[in-house]
Amino acid sequence: MVLNNEWVDMIGSVDLFCSDIDSVSGSDIQGFDDPITVINNDFNNCCNCLKIGQLNVRSLPAHYDEIKQILLNTDFDIMAITETWLNNNISNNMVKIPGYKMYRRDRTLKTGGGICIYVKEYLSSKLINVVYDNNLIELMFVEVILKHCKIAVGVLYRPPNVSYTMYSKLLPLINGIMHNFANIILTGDFNVNMLVDGCDNKYLTENLLNPCSLYQVINQPTRITQTSTALLDLILVNNERNVKLSGAVDVPGIGDHHLTYIAYATKKPKFVPKVIFKRNFKHVNKNNFVEDAEAAHWENVLL
Repeated sequence: MVLNNEWVDMIGSVDLFCSDIDSVSGSDIQGFDDPITVINNDFNNCCNCLKIGQLNVRSLPAHYDEIKQILLNTDFDIMAITETWLNNNISNNMVKIPGYKMYRRDRTLKTGGGICIYVKEYLSSKLINVVYDNNLIELMFVEVILKHCKIAVGVLYRPPNVSYTMYSKLLPLINGIMHNFANIILTGDFNVNMLVDGCDNKYLTENLLNPCSLYQVINQPTRITQTSTALLDLILVNNERNVKLSGAVDVPGIGDHHLTYIAYATKKPKFVPKVIFKRNFKHVNKNNFVEDAEAAHWENVLL
């Protein structure tokens, strides 16, 4: 087949155009900031903080490579995952990430769901055994020790078809965790839109957050579609002042939820001393005091 000069020129232009695309970063083409860059920039001034992330992935095996790249190229100490879709046929080695220890709780009664937590190996960590008989809401806690500070880090997933009233069943469990840990961080996909003043939002606040003195620190949407904007992926803490930074970033290619994250300080905040002034009665003259009391116009004193 013989190509005329016009076809040759057109093919050459296409080749040049393709080579230009190869040399342009994905963020320039897609029109969004690289999530790894965004996270690293946010964590740049949080060197001494515990860095925790959470993401709904809708199948960890399907997005293992992306999660691995995020963890190996950021400074996350802990990453909580919801909707792992793991089962007995998928071993830990199949989803292991170098430098991290993995804790998992798979859904056993049916497919889907599942939660897990990746914790950096340099941190002392272990699974917290809790008495929990509610299989409708998936929940798991891990004890992490950093600089002699014990922290309970949890991940939660409530499927959309499970009633939000089940959150009240978690109250005894959370209170038990708080009895043993001064620092609690609970992340996950709660499937409650905190941007809307709805019944589910009110119920979660009145029956779990307020009774346990938990603060929700993510303040931007975590799931954006063509028809809706919602804040479903939450991070709850009992020491709000320890949260030095919080955010959410879109991770294209991994489901439709944003990755949420915080930088958490483990040092106890310095309390400002309260100055109390009081009279010194050490050298009081009792006789003069009695005379002054008798001369006072007590009829003007309102009781």
